[in-house]
Amino acid sequence: MKKQILIAIAVLGTVVACKKEESSKVNETPITETQAQKIKKVLTSQTWKIEGMFIGSANGPMLPLPMDSCEKDDYVKFTSDNKQIFYAGATKCDPEETDSTTNTYRISEKGDSLSVVFYKESLNYGITNTASGKIELVSIENGTRFKMVMGKF
Repeated sequence: MKKQILIAIAVLGTVVACKKEESSKVNETPITETQAQKIKKVLTSQTWKIEGMFIGSANGPMLPLPMDSCEKDDYVKFTSDNKQIFYAGATKCDPEETDSTTNTYRISEKGDSLSVVFYKESLNYGITNTASGKIELVSIENGTRFKMVMGKF
């Protein structure tokens, strides 16, 4: 009889332990990233350089803007604490130019636009493409459209 009671207690203990283990699991609901979080992850994932700038009318064709050689080695870093750091490369356009300038940035809740506060002025860009390690920023002001394409530095 003792043997049967010990077996019953062992079985009951096993069942209770299994139920405890199952009930101790936290309901893990997957947290989905918002579009703004995805864009921030793209921005902060690498250092960026300007590959090209274009200008045109709001709805018309765009033409490339020539870049001076002193601009071609500049690059930008976005940090997770909403800082945008612009680094002037080794070749400076102005000898008085500082090595870097820190600005703040904000991504819209929808993740479709980027605002950079630059010397107390806010520059606003629509984010039109973040594919293939590139990012395209577009602004339209006074009927003129400006596009900047940035790639990996």
